[in-house]
Amino acid sequence: MYTVHRFFSARRMKRPMALWTLCFFVGLMAMGSHTQTVFAHGDGVHAPTKLPACTSRALTCEMPSEVAAQANLPLEMRNCIDGAGAAVDCADVAPFGYFELAWPLLTAANQADWVDGKVIAAATQRDPLFATTCSDGMAGEFPCSQIDLQAFLPLDMFPDAASGNDSWGWTDPATGTEYVLMGLNNGTAFVDISQPESPVIVGMLPTHTVSSSWRDMKVYANYAFIVADLSSDHGLQVFDLTQLRNVDAAAMPVTFAETAYYSEFGDAHNIVINEQSGFAYAVGSDTCRGGLHMINIQDPLHPQFAGCYADDGYTHDARCVIYHGPDLAYNDHEICFNSNEDTVTVVDVSDKAAPKMLSRVATAENHYVHQGWLTEDQRYFLQDDELDELLDKHNTRTYMWDMADLDAPSLVGMYTSALTSTDHNLYVLGSHVFEANYTSGLRVLDLAGLPTGDLQEVAYFDTEPDNDSSRTRSAWNVYPFFKSGSVVVSTITEGLFILKPHLPPEFTLNSDDNLVAICRAEDSESTWQTGLTLTYLNGYSGPQPTVAITEAPTGISSSLIEQPSSAALLASSLSTQETLYTLSAQIPMTASGAFPVQVTATTDAMQQAVQVIFFAADEVPAAVTPQSGTAILPEAKGVFAWQAEQQGLIYEFELAADSEFSHILDMIRTSDTQLTITMQLAAQTEYFWRVRAVNPCGAGPYSAVQSIRTDGSKIFLPIMKQ
Repeated sequence: MYTVHRFFSARRMKRPMALWTLCFFVGLMAMGSHTQTVFAHGDGVHAPTKLPACTSRALTCEMPSEVAAQANLPLEMRNCIDGAGAAVDCADVAPFGYFELAWPLLTAANQADWVDGKVIAAATQRDPLFATTCSDGMAGEFPCSQIDLQAFLPLDMFPDAASGNDSWGWTDPATGTEYVLMGLNNGTAFVDISQPESPVIVGMLPTHTVSSSWRDMKVYANYAFIVADLSSDHGLQVFDLTQLRNVDAAAMPVTFAETAYYSEFGDAHNIVINEQSGFAYAVGSDTCRGGLHMINIQDPLHPQFAGCYADDGYTHDARCVIYHGPDLAYNDHEICFNSNEDTVTVVDVSDKAAPKMLSRVATAENHYVHQGWLTEDQRYFLQDDELDELLDKHNTRTYMWDMADLDAPSLVGMYTSALTSTDHNLYVLGSHVFEANYTSGLRVLDLAGLPTGDLQEVAYFDTEPDNDSSRTRSAWNVYPFFKSGSVVVSTITEGLFILKPHLPPEFTLNSDDNLVAICRAEDSESTWQTGLTLTYLNGYSGPQPTVAITEAPTGISSSLIEQPSSAALLASSLSTQETLYTLSAQIPMTASGAFPVQVTATTDAMQQAVQVIFFAADEVPAAVTPQSGTAILPEAKGVFAWQAEQQGLIYEFELAADSEFSHILDMIRTSDTQLTITMQLAAQTEYFWRVRAVNPCGAGPYSAVQSIRTDGSKIFLPIMKQ
């Protein structure tokens, strides 16, 4: 009998406890990334009952006491003082920066009025616009390059809306119809863009409680999941999107009711969904110290609380995936890449009852780590920061992290644009990153130079022509994942833009899994397989790529078979198509070890490659034998080494204070066959270590216990992966 396992392992990393700042960034944050003045109490984050005096860097902002009586406080009444004592127009700092300060003083009835009044005062009202090509750098009144305007729907076309915020998309699997989910202060609108130059507002789901400037939504299994922040216990709305199919055109826009509701948290800043696992993650909520509030949504109408991750405090946004990236130790784990205000924090959430931090990184330039996205091969994480442009006075900056080692990400580089705008949300599709950069709108960057930290802007559409300053208004979100090639941008002050970028046609090749483990219980030969997807982007109409196995090890036979594509993927209205393949490997019953198979998709002009490792093991790996002997002297600087094991993919190293390992000081997993430790060890003390090999089928027995003894002085040894 054979079983196929996904490589599931765990590493424990040591780190200091996160420090909670009691008063930070109030008066500077925008609607897109509010930061409350917070106090940590148990597992919750609570707004203060009265306003403290808060200072952020060299800027102090105070809310006039009249706000309680004057809910519709106009912009000019704000009182800001810079480090030199000079008055500063708060509208030039953040047009909605006082929202958090004022909120505790406002009644629920006044909250919506005050927000709506502010936005109306700040917004420039524009007329609808349709089917406008980008010509001589303009599409109507909007500056552009390589992006046409299919339609612009201003805010006043959405029922009773005063401001916009986030957005997402849904494609009806039965009809191929594409819909935009547009977040508004008073709820969520649903827009049919199957005819992108004639979009239709189908209807509106009102907010569960009160108006809010912060609303976020994602989609799973034909249901929308919607949260809101500072919204009087809004909770999680669940809405059945298939209701959009049968709405009477004459009645549009209709008012919908939520299909289900989840009340285990009140306010939440954002909602993250891993569509592969069926788990949602509410972040920035009033539970879990603002960290990951994990929800099982596999039955969308009956969401179930699954756990908390609160060890690193407030999470502003996250990207959660079933990991198939280059760090094989975490293959098939569920990993969240969290934007945690001051750091990018990588967390293994495979076990919802015991999530584990893997790493926590930031740059000296980071002020508010806001959001980020993985490249399709999960090698790189691109991250934005919402305050660095404002506080450091540099141009729009994108940070690039190499995630080849999830325990130790490294900064590849920082791309700085020619503009001064503040970046907000970004997403990766194929070889491009799509950024919603507030006042400068949509910016599209080519990722070809990513390994060396070099990005290039190749297209843009400016949603606020009046300026490109660091003010936090206009473009909030971009959604580039519609198969038609339409890209939508939701804005705070203007409305909804439906765009058509003209980017170089391309194709991508991705695997469902990059490590397939075959764990044998009896001697037999069998065939194991995984899926590959060839995706055509940007209206690709060139020659069909030749997809073939180009490298395979001796000892196995392998094959690649094209699968029939579904009608929905090849619908004539869609310019983006996918071709599915099954990659198979036949492993002889005597084979063991790793068998990498490379597949390439090739034309005369382009080539894409993907590698899948078929790993065969008869049993768990045997014990490894340390080469270092029975002792390592401090003069050796704590270098531990051992022999490689044929069936071992990683090695689990333990350091203990006793030979029975009842008091383990640290444990680390590594794919190398040596470690250098540099943590502080006590003088004249004996320490013990051992190592074992691990693969997807299990862990082998430990090696013989080895020891070291320090001399009379302390040596500094934190264990680190080389």
